[in-house]
Amino acid sequence: MTAASAADKVTGKPWQSLTTFYATTTFSEKVGRVVNNLLFSAAVYSVYALASGNVKPLPRPACYMLIAWAIRKIAETLVGYCTYFAIYKSQAQLQAMEEVETQDLVRRGYSIQRISLNKSGIAYKAMLVTHPTIESNRKWCLTALGNNQAMEEGLSADVHYNFARKCNTLIINGPAVGGSFLEKLWVFPTRYQFGAGFEAGLQLLEKVVQATHIAIRAHSLGNGMVSEGILQHELQIGKVAYLLISDRTFSRLSVIARIFIEHILGGTLGTVVGSVATLFCYLTGTELDGIAAAKKLTDLGLPQIIIQHGIGPGTDHVIPDEAGLAKEFPQDRHKDKYLLLSDRICHNGFVSSDVQNRLDPFIDQFLQSRSQLRFQ
Repeated sequence: MTAASAADKVTGKPWQSLTTFYATTTFSEKVGRVVNNLLFSAAVYSVYALASGNVKPLPRPACYMLIAWAIRKIAETLVGYCTYFAIYKSQAQLQAMEEVETQDLVRRGYSIQRISLNKSGIAYKAMLVTHPTIESNRKWCLTALGNNQAMEEGLSADVHYNFARKCNTLIINGPAVGGSFLEKLWVFPTRYQFGAGFEAGLQLLEKVVQATHIAIRAHSLGNGMVSEGILQHELQIGKVAYLLISDRTFSRLSVIARIFIEHILGGTLGTVVGSVATLFCYLTGTELDGIAAAKKLTDLGLPQIIIQHGIGPGTDHVIPDEAGLAKEFPQDRHKDKYLLLSDRICHNGFVSSDVQNRLDPFIDQFLQSRSQLRFQ
């Protein structure tokens, strides 16, 4: 009997006592992990072989190719470290913030279950937050935070908002956030690992919690990470209703990198270096593709709300409108998308009241409906 099934007999809800969840990996993911480990080991040997002059049993061209592959993987990891600032947050400080946040929630009657989501050998920190009045309704919100945010910092705001909508909360940290120094040495912010934790969260909600409704609220880089999770995941169409809320986010990582560089350097130099940055993202495999995930949802007939400052010209003071996801999906050509645009929006903090007042009815309609949300 598994730990989850044993808990199920005691509580009727396995997730209430589950501290670790091991997500299923596909055969291709398993093979990819083994191949990556073998290739990296071979690349390390190649450096030794070339330095010592003893290239047997590998021919010299093979050594160069393996080293080039390793440099590509290292470059991908470095881009992740330059993009995802939450990794650098102190574990001790986050634990102190978590203690304050969770104590307040417990006093208000909430139940908090800390859980480790494991996929492909990597553990992601997460929390399931419920309330006795709604814990059995199987309606959940999965929250993905921005590049400088951790779940320990502002847990209460998300939980209270979701509870007001009669919705439980699963909030997940990205790779290495909240971990020890040794964990941060082991976990790398690559494209795959950005998405794997959120894909594991979807598996948890579908297989163990058996959610009927999953609303995904993803802010900024969080939408990039969730997008990778969605691309990895086989959504349970017909069993679960889904809604993705993409909040003040970019279309692709390569696009925003190019536009940032063009704006900073300006002129011909900015154009040239920006194009090189785009190529670099593709060559190193560091793309986070919100467009591909949005198109997958369209193909499946699933709804998506996109919150953005506008479709240009303009900016929310971090993401230029021309790099925003909303620009890629004109509403008149994508009936499954709904754009919430406002020039009052700033990138960080809460969305403006005019957007929030338009968003709330959609979320309420989605959670109260027995089928997928449809925009009129």
